Amino acid sequence: MTIAGSDSGGGAGIQADLKTFSAIGVHGCSTITSVTSQNTKTVQQVQDLKPETIQTQIETVLDDIEIKAIKIGMLHNKKIAETVYKTLKKQDIYTVLDPVMISESGDPLVTKESLKTIKTKIIKISDLITPNKEEAIELSNKQIKTKQDIKTAAEKIWKKGPKTIVITGGHIDGDDYIYNGKKHQTLKGKLLKINSHGSGCTFSSAITAYIAKGNKPNKAIKKAKKFTTEAIKNGEKIGAGNIPVNPNKTTINQSNRYKTQKNHTKAIKKLKKTNPTDLIPEVGSNLGMATKNAETSQDIIAIPGRIVKLNNKIKPVGCPKYGASSHIARVITTVMKHNPNYRSAMNIKYTPKTIKKAKKQGYKTTSFKRKNVPQNNTMSHGTDKAIKNTQKIPDIIYDTGGHGKEPMIRIIGRNATETVNKAIKLSKKH
Repeated sequence: MTIAGSDSGGGAGIQADLKTFSAIGVHGCSTITSVTSQNTKTVQQVQDLKPETIQTQIETVLDDIEIKAIKIGMLHNKKIAETVYKTLKKQDIYTVLDPVMISESGDPLVTKESLKTIKTKIIKISDLITPNKEEAIELSNKQIKTKQDIKTAAEKIWKKGPKTIVITGGHIDGDDYIYNGKKHQTLKGKLLKINSHGSGCTFSSAITAYIAKGNKPNKAIKKAKKFTTEAIKNGEKIGAGNIPVNPNKTTINQSNRYKTQKNHTKAIKKLKKTNPTDLIPEVGSNLGMATKNAETSQDIIAIPGRIVKLNNKIKPVGCPKYGASSHIARVITTVMKHNPNYRSAMNIKYTPKTIKKAKKQGYKTTSFKRKNVPQNNTMSHGTDKAIKNTQKIPDIIYDTGGHGKEPMIRIIGRNATETVNKAIKLSKKH
């Protein structure tokens, strides 16, 4: 269950918490403490709910549903904070506190009186707390300028009640700092240069969800950091201000991988049916397709043993698999850096007649010479050079080979079926 404020912009608060719970695979319950009127730029108004309404929400849920973990977020005024404290202090449920104080847009989200209650009471009923740098300074009364200051601040906060302290690194260096009363740990991360919105809510609610699924605190923290990092990286700019994180990255990614695999399978079937064996080079061919926002070869599906010619028939060797071909993946990832809408490539046999036929059909063609690109990563450098020569995404990138290297044509398409359709039109059988 999340106990927090509602964000009308959908980027933080209750909305971010419930999205996170759902994405991780747990049922989310909620207690709304305040209704905020906000967007990606600012918080215009905060309307607090009555303390009795907040208490009733919590008690009604707990009376019927077996809650495994609770996340506490925005507690705007003293009466709300006191109500939450009195209602939860008699419960024995693992509680994660995200000590929300200021929004990403810089607007205050708690009163001074509420902050005092959070520092003296709410913190005592919390098992784990996730302050950022500024919140850690407020809770510990300790300035943070060095790594040692972070440790000292964590120790001071720990003495107030929580069993685990996680000082998040979004306002420091990307690393998270964990203290459990016995030892300090640094959870390495990378500082993302993104003005995100809802990252703190997502991180604390992800920890809560993983705790609810039975993970120990340290494991839950590590999983939550990975989850939140992906959510930040895949945030969508929906307004003029900060970018809301995307907790549904995992679900969306699974959907993208399924759709990509489906398109790739359809393309392979068409290739086998039309059987353009004259397109297959001596080293074999391969057809790859990337998911949206692909970053590595693990996001690109291809044939593990390539596509060969056997008994005058096209034969894919092995089932399509993500990460199966680094060769075709380097072509695709390089193309996507220039235009992410082009997510597929296929290498076919080179002949001057094929290039002539391609130009006659109106295909945009370009080439590179192997001797003019570094040999340690020919496909990436060659593809990049060829695209820069044309200033647009071509249909075909080819090279005439080199010492011990077979000449090759690489067909570029938006998806696997488009790539295969382009290839088939170049076959003698077409």
